[in-house]
Amino acid sequence: MKNNRLEMIALVAGAIAIVFSIILLFVDNSPINYTYIISAGFLLYIYYSWVSTRNDHQQIQDLETHVDNLKQEIARQKKTISSLKSEVENLNGELNQAHKTIKDLEGTVSELESSREELEKVNRDLVKQLEKEKAANSKPE
Repeated sequence: MKNNRLEMIALVAGAIAIVFSIILLFVDNSPINYTYIISAGFLLYIYYSWVSTRNDHQQIQDLETHVDNLKQEIARQKKTISSLKSEVENLNGELNQAHKTIKDLEGTVSELESSREELEKVNRDLVKQLEKEKAANSKPE
């Protein structure tokens, strides 16, 4: 803001000096030499140009720094995204493996349940057969 104020002051002062010198150019008996005023106005214009160029250059440097920072941030974000994608892929692989293990375990559980049912049936049959043998052995012949 301060630099913009200086630029405006230099520009306005230069314009006033040039207008004043043009007026003095057409007035015949002026005691002031208008060439000095034109020179002062031109020097003010040069100062304005220098300040403006310096400010523009500083803004360009600031913007280039900002762009570099944004590029670095983008690179960091891309790296983060890449690592997160690979982590998601690993977790998906683990999840698929867990689903497969669950299915295998469910199959094993159903096999064990059917084996248990068969064992219970065999056990009942053996108990009945033992009871029949006991009954047969306990009868006198």
